[in-house]
Amino acid sequence: MPTNNVQAIYPIASLPEHNCAPNTFRMFEKDLSVCVRATQDILKGEHITVTYTDTLWATPERRAHLYFSKHFLCVCDRCKDPTEMGSYITALRCRKKLDGSEKYKIPVANKNFGCLGMMEMALFAKVLFFQKTL
Repeated sequence: MPTNNVQAIYPIASLPEHNCAPNTFRMFEKDLSVCVRATQDILKGEHITVTYTDTLWATPERRAHLYFSKHFLCVCDRCKDPTEMGSYITALRCRKKLDGSEKYKIPVANKNFGCLGMMEMALFAKVLFFQKTL
């Protein structure tokens, strides 16, 4: 890979749409060609997706990056789910054990955390409200 700054346009590799839980990933070869590989089976008619952010970023960071750099507000399934599709990547583990199971605190408005086990519906509404205000 060259050590200097290289810019290129890849017309075919730029066709997949964004999703925060993509079904492909891109990799650049030594000759600067790009390879798009599936991360799962893609059914006929299903959209081919890549991420325009980092999959390890939490929802507020991904959405802010997309909004300020790509000029759109992501509303994919992962961004709409306060648990981030069960990954709880933004969450903290709650100290209180309710009904013997583990519960998580999910951030609301990037500051306050609410326990999902105690206030799941109210929290979901607050997260949706916050995301709409971005």
